[in-house]
Amino acid sequence: MSATSHNNQSEEYALLGATQGIGKQLLMLLLVRGVKVRVLARNPSSLLELSSHPLLTIIKGDATNEQDVETLICCNSNTSSKLKGVFCALGTRANTPTTVVEDGTVNAIQAMKKLNDPIHFVLITSVALTDSKEHPWFYRNVVKKYLLNHIYDDLRNAEHKLVTLCEHSHITYTIVRPPRLVDSCLTLHYGYAKGNDILKGGKGVMSRADVAAFMLQCMFDKENSSLLRTNQAFNMDTTKAVPKEHDTVGLMTFLSWTLPRHQYIMIRMGVHSVQVGALAVLAYYLFPGQTRGWWKAITESVSRFVGRGSSGHRV
Repeated sequence: MSATSHNNQSEEYALLGATQGIGKQLLMLLLVRGVKVRVLARNPSSLLELSSHPLLTIIKGDATNEQDVETLICCNSNTSSKLKGVFCALGTRANTPTTVVEDGTVNAIQAMKKLNDPIHFVLITSVALTDSKEHPWFYRNVVKKYLLNHIYDDLRNAEHKLVTLCEHSHITYTIVRPPRLVDSCLTLHYGYAKGNDILKGGKGVMSRADVAAFMLQCMFDKENSSLLRTNQAFNMDTTKAVPKEHDTVGLMTFLSWTLPRHQYIMIRMGVHSVQVGALAVLAYYLFPGQTRGWWKAITESVSRFVGRGSSGHRV
């Protein structure tokens, strides 16, 4: 065994939210790197294809349960391994009142405080938590305030609790804030801004694989001192277009996951109305004569139908 692999396997990392999305991408990258990983999963069968990996320990439990998270973080699967870092990739799709990310973050930090060694925590939230005026008007005033407000409230509360609980402790942290996420290939074409700024020239969309790769950098990249500087937040974005053929989740599909059904149907009807109206205007300018004829025929048919219905009602 090489010295590098020996050092890697003397360290261990914990991961919350490993069963899907960014968390699953991150888990595979950690295993490829050759470090020991322990994950908490409500349904361990969702990681069945990786369950036999010699570097992976799967613990059945819930991130919102304080005791389960303490078991994950404080109980070494191997006494020769030392927990060096914790990743939190928790999230939810439904835009309903929730505290999943906040609870998972608080439980993790409280458990980490019981360890005496320095330890680093990497949390994923969203670039929507910035107040940058460079976000589109619709995104700032509709999506953030009404369509995804509960999801963002949970992420915002998680960040606040993280900063508060880590103050004057041996725990350091990095917050990763990506834009809209898609299932795409690893590109490594990304950048970041800090504070309340967003990356200029960014595409506003990022693959989950790239977010996972950046989270890995925040834990391991010793050559980039700006990434390892403690207690900071990075607002992520891609610098080149994400391959569209891999974007399997469009905006309407995403909204169907997150919104109550009646709200989704209303938005869908509104979108279709706008599309039909736009096509009607385009047809009028391209074929004015035919369009006027079609419109006249439609209005006459409607008038006859309404008149027939009114006559029947009077009788």
